[in-house]
Amino acid sequence: MSGIILKNVSISPSWLSYVGCMDGLLRSAGLWKDELWKLSGLSGMAFLFVVHEACCPSSVTMYDWKNEHFMALDRLGIYTEADELWYKPDLHTFSNMQKQASCRIQQSIEQGKAVLTWSPTACLEFGLIKGFNDEERVYFVEAVNEEHPDPLSYENLGKGEVPVLYVQYIQEKVPMPIEKMVSSSLKYALTLWNKEAHLHPHYHCGRKAYEALLHALDHPKLSTFGLSYLLAVYQESKQTIFQILNWISMTLNEFKEMEEASLLYQQVAKHFKNMHEVFPFQPITKDIIYNEAVQKLLKNEIKQARDKEQQAMNIIEKLVSL
Repeated sequence: MSGIILKNVSISPSWLSYVGCMDGLLRSAGLWKDELWKLSGLSGMAFLFVVHEACCPSSVTMYDWKNEHFMALDRLGIYTEADELWYKPDLHTFSNMQKQASCRIQQSIEQGKAVLTWSPTACLEFGLIKGFNDEERVYFVEAVNEEHPDPLSYENLGKGEVPVLYVQYIQEKVPMPIEKMVSSSLKYALTLWNKEAHLHPHYHCGRKAYEALLHALDHPKLSTFGLSYLLAVYQESKQTIFQILNWISMTLNEFKEMEEASLLYQQVAKHFKNMHEVFPFQPITKDIIYNEAVQKLLKNEIKQARDKEQQAMNIIEKLVSL
């Protein structure tokens, strides 16, 4: 077989490109038919809240991909495997890694399952590989905000602007009770919220991400582009958390008291929406207007969101530990 392209493979609209890609991948494979916000919430991905001290846009993807993505899908009862390696010009066997990944990509596609990959185009977001052509030595891809992206050559896999060869493969699904999904996701949320240290000293997670966000507003090297991007991403995440907690409180008898936490998150989401509207993401405009009035408003919204999210986490902790 020289090549194949899977049909009906697309990325679901989401500011979290990993979630959007995984939703589209799982749907095309017949492994997920529910709402995207449930996928984001039950997998735990919605609870990832990471902020760089100067709001570098990389904050959103600054976590251990291989481990976190495996665990996220595991919470849904889906077993996955992944290849991951940072490219460096002095690596002597990087092409061997590419060949291994190529074999696994082709095998997955021949089984009717697309694969998730990092930055298959110039856009620094996750994307999908949905096909390949051995004669032309290219992968056919789906990318964020691109209707007809150019194919990716075999040789360029993992060699983008942020050069990481990362490919995640869906293997199989096992039965998973919804109660177990919920419990696992909420325990993960608490772990993230209470983290004292993140992967890198300049990035902070959970409750400490709020402090990093506040301090960033006064940082001499604040990335206004990054700030607007983070606000766009996290306003969606906080809204997703409200949705999943509200659904949990209405669906599972043992979590009826989760309603209070969901209402608090509804307010948190509102604060982030306010910030996003005041300081919207403008991908083409690198120098977004940022003045004292905007700074003051953002600080006020951040503090209120932080306090309400802490209250919500206190409630979640009590319910999960019962």
